[in-house]
Amino acid sequence: MLDVVEGDVLTIDAKDVTVKAVGEWEGFGTSNSMLAFMTKTAATKRAVVGAGKRTAPQAYLSNLKATPLYPLTPEAQISSALEAGFELKSVYVGDATGFLELYVAVRK
Repeated sequence: MLDVVEGDVLTIDAKDVTVKAVGEWEGFGTSNSMLAFMTKTAATKRAVVGAGKRTAPQAYLSNLKATPLYPLTPEAQISSALEAGFELKSVYVGDATGFLELYVAVRK
């Protein structure tokens, strides 16, 4: 299974977005039909914490299949309590090991 955690940075469409939540998506297993919807390529970056310091995010996973970013319902936007100037969107990423649903913070 993909190793993506809250706080990672997802790069999709040449834009960096912050991962706010991660969930395993079992709706399709490793189905080839789901891969047909994944028309984007994405990568992740992860910061390393050590000796009390956090580094800038560095390349972690690459060549992930991904769907376009999808908007969430207005109710989900209101309850997300994001900083002003951001909105929450959903994206599905996957590889041969399975799929994840990510909620990401996107600058408006």
